[in-house]
Amino acid sequence: MLFMNYFGLYMFLNILSLFSNRVRRAGEVSLDDYELPTVDVLVAARNEEAVIEARVRNLLDQDYPADKLKIIIASDDSDDRTSEIVKSFVNKQVELREMPERAGQLGIYDQVIPTLRSEITLLTDANVMFKPDAVRQVVYKYADSRVGAVSGNQRSIAPAGKEQMVPEENYRNFETNLKQVMAKLGILIGCYGGIFSLRQKLFRPVGAIPMNADVAIPLEILAQNYRVDFAAKGLAYEETEQSIQEEFNRRKRIITYNIPMISRGLRLTSKAGVLPLFTFINYKVIRWLSPLLFMLIIVTAAVLASSSLFFVYVSAIIALWFILSIFGFAANRKNIRIPVASYIYYFTRMNFAVFIGYFEMLKGITHHWAPRGE
Repeated sequence: MLFMNYFGLYMFLNILSLFSNRVRRAGEVSLDDYELPTVDVLVAARNEEAVIEARVRNLLDQDYPADKLKIIIASDDSDDRTSEIVKSFVNKQVELREMPERAGQLGIYDQVIPTLRSEITLLTDANVMFKPDAVRQVVYKYADSRVGAVSGNQRSIAPAGKEQMVPEENYRNFETNLKQVMAKLGILIGCYGGIFSLRQKLFRPVGAIPMNADVAIPLEILAQNYRVDFAAKGLAYEETEQSIQEEFNRRKRIITYNIPMISRGLRLTSKAGVLPLFTFINYKVIRWLSPLLFMLIIVTAAVLASSSLFFVYVSAIIALWFILSIFGFAANRKNIRIPVASYIYYFTRMNFAVFIGYFEMLKGITHHWAPRGE
C-alpha cells in the first residue's frame, strides 16, 4: 500500500493517461474562438498587512481584461491594517468584504462564493504571487465544457539560506508531477490552495467541520461529473515554511483537517466513478494514514525478527533508516544537507508530525486557519 501511495500510483496513472489522450480534446473549443469569461478572484485574508498591498497590485497587474476581472479581499476580522490598506485600492475592480466576526477560510468561502456573480471563481492566498498571465492560463482550461475546476501550478521555493527546506521544495515539485498526471485523466484529487478555481454555479458549501477546501471543493466538482484539470502554465509562487519546525507544525495542523475528509471523500468519489475512488484511496487516504502503517511495520518487524530471517533484514533496514535520520537531524541543526540522510530525516519527522496530529485530534484539539506566523 505504501509503495502504491508514493510511487505505484504515479506509474499506474501515467500508463493509464496514455490511453486517455485520444478523447481528451472532445469537449474543447479553439482558444481563438473562446470568449474569456468573467472571473472573481477571492482572497481570504487575516492580519496580512505585511503582504496584502503587494498581493492586490500583483492581481491588478494580471494580463486579463480589467472589465472581466474582479478582486475581492475578504478580511477575516483582521485587527491590523489589512482592511485599511485594501480600502486604498477599492474601486470597480477591487472590493473589500469585512467579516464582522472570525469566519475562517471555510466560513469565508461558504458565505462569500454564493454571492459572487462571475462565471469563474478563483481562490488564492495573500502570500502567493501570480505570474502576469496566471489567471488567463487557468481560465483557458474552461474552454473544455466538461471542466468544472482547475488548479494552477503553485511553485514552492525554499527561502534563501534555508537549506533544510530543500526537501520540502522537492517534495512539492513531485506532487506537481503527480497532479499533472491525474489532470490528464480529469480526476485531479486536490488542487493547490494558492491558485485554484471553479465554475461558480458548481460550488457546494464546504461546511463548518475544519477540512482542506482545496481537496473538498474539487471532490464536490468530480461528484457532479465534471473534470478537474491542471494549468501547468498558470504559475504562482510561494515560499516554503522558514524551518522544519514550522513545517512540522503545519503538517500536524493539516492532518486534523484531512481525517474528517475521509468519509466525505469516499462518498463523493464513489459518485464520480471507480477511478476517482481508487485514486482518492491510494493518493489521500493511505497518505493520511501512512504513519500508522509505518508503525505497524516497525512493531511487526520487532516482534517477528526472532523467528524469521526476512524480518531480521526488515529490522536492519529500519535501524539503518533511523541512524540516517539522526545524521539528517544533526545536519539540520547546522542548516546543511547530507545526501539521502537529510531527506530521510525530513520524511521521518513529517510523518511523526502527522502522528502527533492524531493524538491532538483524540484530545479534541481543533486547529483553525490562520496566516503564516500567527
